[in-house]
Amino acid sequence: MDIEALDIVISVKEEYLTMILNGDKTIELRRKAINVAPGSRVWLYAKSPVAHISACATVQRVVMGTPRVVWNRYRSDVGITRGEFDAYFEGSTTACALLLGDVRCVVPALKLSDLRSRLKGFHPPQFFKRLSKGSPELMLLRSYVA
Repeated sequence: MDIEALDIVISVKEEYLTMILNGDKTIELRRKAINVAPGSRVWLYAKSPVAHISACATVQRVVMGTPRVVWNRYRSDVGITRGEFDAYFEGSTTACALLLGDVRCVVPALKLSDLRSRLKGFHPPQFFKRLSKGSPELMLLRSYVA
């Protein structure tokens, strides 16, 4: 069964968001599988203290494997050292790599306080959050990116 492209929000550290925007990091890593199709749009929420959505990217591909396999294949694109990688995946047998492309800025960045005032009950995701077609969240986010 094929899955369709959708929009999701993921939380990342500010330093990683900066690296993604600069093109120094083209892969976002997760310890659990994210079941999204290529073509899905990923809205990047920078965690506190920044607390804003300031970029989005398109999923080019999702790769699952052991941490060792993912490191060996993508180490130059993950934006972290081997020590940081090993610490992140410690105790995990699974690594999920989201290969990102078509990175775009959200201008102006959407601060958490603005998101909460415009979207009652908005909470940044700990893992990821799917956005439903036609939802107020998705309509707001898409209005900031052509």
